[in-house]
Amino acid sequence: FSNDAKGALLLEPQRTNLLTYSEDFSNAIWNKLKGGDASIPIITSNYSISPDGTQNADRVYIDTGEGGSFSDASILRQEIAITSGNDYAFSIWLKSNTSSSQVISLRLNSGGQLTEVTVTTSWVRYNVVYSNPTNGTRGFGLDLRSSQSQFADLLIYGAQLEEGSYPTSYIPTNGTTVTRLAETANGAGDATTFNDSEGV
Repeated sequence: FSNDAKGALLLEPQRTNLLTYSEDFSNAIWNKLKGGDASIPIITSNYSISPDGTQNADRVYIDTGEGGSFSDASILRQEIAITSGNDYAFSIWLKSNTSSSQVISLRLNSGGQLTEVTVTTSWVRYNVVYSNPTNGTRGFGLDLRSSQSQFADLLIYGAQLEEGSYPTSYIPTNGTTVTRLAETANGAGDATTFNDSEGV
């Protein structure tokens, strides 16, 4: 990212989306789990229009039961092997499938590191950074506890896990990881090209 008094230019670094199915949450690679009185998440594929303008957003419906306990959990996660000491940015688009905002947690680490977010009635890309983990396989996705809410009815799209301290633009995947190469700008001009005598 270059930004000074003359203007701004966004050039993204090379990044890989480590989640192999970033849009198909019905795929078995996305584990649907439950604890206590909760039920497993129910996925309806291609339920609604996603941020890319096509009908490829899934619906996820979650019921955590009536116990009101933290152990009553419904979890949707994909497990990825990560490297000690490296930061990982997890991001996902979410939208409430009701007329009201809803609460859910972004899940990092199979041990249950949770970041609570409020999902609104508009598409928002939520993100969180997992800093300095230890080696191992970790689960990344969504987590709802009955101590938060009994139900969640959400639209979901575009999950991404990338090695880095911040999220970059979305990289779709469908069965394998996908890498976007670093962006460069060549021959973009300089102060002699863009100046007041040239009409800018």
